[in-house]
Amino acid sequence: SAVLSLLTLNCGLLRIGLFGRVLLEPAPFIAERLAALPAALRDVDADIVALQEIYSPAHKRAVTAALADRWPHAAVPPRRFLKLDSGLLVLSRYPVTAASFHRFADAPADERRFVNRGFFATLHEVPAIGPVRLLSFHTTAGGTRHDPEAEFTDAVRGKQIAAILDFAG
Repeated sequence: SAVLSLLTLNCGLLRIGLFGRVLLEPAPFIAERLAALPAALRDVDADIVALQEIYSPAHKRAVTAALADRWPHAAVPPRRFLKLDSGLLVLSRYPVTAASFHRFADAPADERRFVNRGFFATLHEVPAIGPVRLLSFHTTAGGTRHDPEAEFTDAVRGKQIAAILDFAG
């Protein structure tokens, strides 16, 4: 029987700056972690890799280029003007024949305004298995005003997960 291996990883590469000043950087050492990411992913050697929190298009291009020999197929959700990127990137050994991004209807107010938050559906043509649909996502962490463990954040996250499950059927 055929086996398909998957990896999902939150890369934590968020840095928001303005005029050379860092306004938000939840996890430090972005440059160092970005540089180490390709080698770390190669060590796992999954068929499909779903990455979260790679917000910079330049970072996505760098990761995709560094790993193109291993995962020649890549998919990213479309960018939205004046919004923070979704942070999602999918790498695959197999052709990605379809991709669609679905924005979450429920999110903290600041995320609705400034972040392209949602889930990313990709369809992979996997030999010996057939088409495989992957749903990649990053649910809310509460935005800038709510603690990730707060009841409000859990309720919003629950609605986001329900939207993903509705889509999945």
